[in-house]
Amino acid sequence: MEQQAEAIKKALKKDPRDPLAHRDLGGYLLLKGSYREAAKEFKLASSFAPRMFSDAVNAFELAIQKDLENIDIRLGLVEYYLSVGELEDAVMELEELVEIAPETAVIYNLLGKIYLKLGRIDGAIELLEKAMKAGKGEDSLLEALASAYIERERYTEAISLYEQLIENKPGSVQAARTLTELYERIKAPGKAAALILKMAGEDPETIAEACEKLEAIVKQWPKDPGVRLVLAEVYFRSLKPEEGSSQVSLALEADPTCNEVSISLLKKSLPSYPENRSIMLKLAKCLVSKGSFSEAAELYNRLFKADPCLPIPVSMAIFR
Repeated sequence: MEQQAEAIKKALKKDPRDPLAHRDLGGYLLLKGSYREAAKEFKLASSFAPRMFSDAVNAFELAIQKDLENIDIRLGLVEYYLSVGELEDAVMELEELVEIAPETAVIYNLLGKIYLKLGRIDGAIELLEKAMKAGKGEDSLLEALASAYIERERYTEAISLYEQLIENKPGSVQAARTLTELYERIKAPGKAAALILKMAGEDPETIAEACEKLEAIVKQWPKDPGVRLVLAEVYFRSLKPEEGSSQVSLALEADPTCNEVSISLLKKSLPSYPENRSIMLKLAKCLVSKGSFSEAAELYNRLFKADPCLPIPVSMAIFR
């Protein structure tokens, strides 16, 4: 067998587009139990000579007959069908596999994705829900079912699955992006903003993307103070203190009751910008609104020392 393999490799080195050599290498790999690699070689053979399709299928079917309980061989055949675009053949094979090996999650995942590709959305949902009820909660199944729900505009159910996905894989940026978009679709900008902030905290390299996304959300929901405060926090993290202070002001204009949250955010940000006038002024004003005059006075005194001409509210004059 090894001599045969060497002869095939020599033939391919001489002519990499030789369909017979690729077919023979596929057969060799099939005998070795390398089913996925065999599928790739059979795919190359078929691409160079379409007539090789039947040879590949026959080779797989012969291997299946010799080892009926080995589902990996049949999955190799499915992979071959998919690689050459024969989706219906792949579906028939997978539908049989569901009956033969109902405990194997990858079968449901593959079949569900093909159903989606073929536009059989309801069939995909029925199949994947069945898999989920049977306790097959693998991430790939969650994502496939969520995609089917999105196709049917069942956003709440899709959100539930993506929340579970992110819980399973906290660092999944793509899942977080999709979930953010879903929150926006159901008009939940606060949840979208909170998730974006969490992403930015877990991966500082996404901070610029977070700013851009939050700016877009603010444009869509300009009167939502919570979103503006999240954008303010991201601005502070992005070394944009003036923009952050501005967003705090706009949030308070939209809803004065967010004063306490604004104070917390400004206090958290001030150590990074200890001499920033706009943050200190905004924090002092918030503290005055709260009635925390002593704290406000300390800030105004710091500001007044730096700029004696700085106007100070009448209520603070007694602390000068």
